[in-house]
Amino acid sequence: AYWNVVNNSKNAKDMMIKWAEISDAEIDTISYGCDIELFKDASLTIGENALMNIGATIICANKITLGDGVTLGRNVTIRDTHGGHFINRSDFKTTAPIEIGDHVWLCDDVIVMPGVKIGAGSVVAARSLVTKDVPPNTLVAGSPAQVIRQNVEWKR
Repeated sequence: AYWNVVNNSKNAKDMMIKWAEISDAEIDTISYGCDIELFKDASLTIGENALMNIGATIICANKITLGDGVTLGRNVTIRDTHGGHFINRSDFKTTAPIEIGDHVWLCDDVIVMPGVKIGAGSVVAARSLVTKDVPPNTLVAGSPAQVIRQNVEWKR
């Protein structure tokens, strides 16, 4: 696996286990080619049986929580920061926590932006841009993501 930890540690896997709340068994569910950037004092929590596919990117400067059984398709990006870029508005925040509930499926090429909560059991369709909260058991799609169907169920 490829690990891009902010301090570029030679033993990045051990650093991921230490800095993030990830067990040694859980870290093995992260596919090769994933890019995880964990900033100083940030909190990354990955639940049990989570699966991160090839090319997933997590940029964590604040707090990101992935629930149990979360599935990330190829090339999913989850970022709780705007990377230091500012918009000249009094209510603009550069970082905001992200919470992804249990048993959520983010299909290929999904982007999750800062401050989003995705409810348990939800599905985000391929190539969607999630900028607002998603209720539990909901299918969303598009850019920006919009509710397509509620009361959905899916199996892995």
